[in-house]
Amino acid sequence: ARYDDMKLVPQCLAEDENARETLMREFLAYKLYNEITEYSFRVQLLRITYKDTETGKKDKQWAFLIEDTAELRARLGAEKVEDDAYNLPIDSFHASQVRTVAFFQYMIGNADWGFKAVKNLKFLRKKDKLVAIPYDFDFAGMVNAPYALPNKNVGQFKLQDRVYLGFNESAAELHGTSYHLLGKRPKIEELVLQFRWLTFDDRLEIMAYLNEFFEAPEQVKTGSAVAENSPVMSADER
Repeated sequence: ARYDDMKLVPQCLAEDENARETLMREFLAYKLYNEITEYSFRVQLLRITYKDTETGKKDKQWAFLIEDTAELRARLGAEKVEDDAYNLPIDSFHASQVRTVAFFQYMIGNADWGFKAVKNLKFLRKKDKLVAIPYDFDFAGMVNAPYALPNKNVGQFKLQDRVYLGFNESAAELHGTSYHLLGKRPKIEELVLQFRWLTFDDRLEIMAYLNEFFEAPEQVKTGSAVAENSPVMSADER
């Protein structure tokens, strides 16, 4: 195949129901972001048989593949970023695109990422501006992995706490993005409630968590002063 450099995300532990549920929740997060924007990694669910070469014992586990970054660039008509992309200002990026990244991360309760440190983001260049493609959602509140810890450095004290880690912009600049996600609510609800790889109770739990965002998309809790990105709006603006 022309594109054959895909990342494999397996279960953390063999024969562990929590590991399977965590994997499925993270896979679902990718699928939700696919629905919101094409500037996202596509994923494919797999059922893998592992064979012990010494004993011949076989074990089946779930996993998923993440799209080859070269294929992603080709699909989006973007270029590889060769230079240092740390600590870049917002005017280096397609502003609406990075707002979408930040609001999605806020929606799913993920504080394990960042623009300035280029954490869990892949940067691409399109028309002389950068776009950011997020990945690794296992520390998100929506996923609720048993091993995940909150990011207290940005004011997240429980894993389900939402903290906005986008660039420092006014509320007016962000309303368009928040309501774009709100317009996706019916499709997101459909994807979650019809996701048969999780129990119905798990699906209801995820939807209840996402509805907390949808019911007040304009109310964002900003990161603390020690966060790597500045707060999205001042206390007066809120």
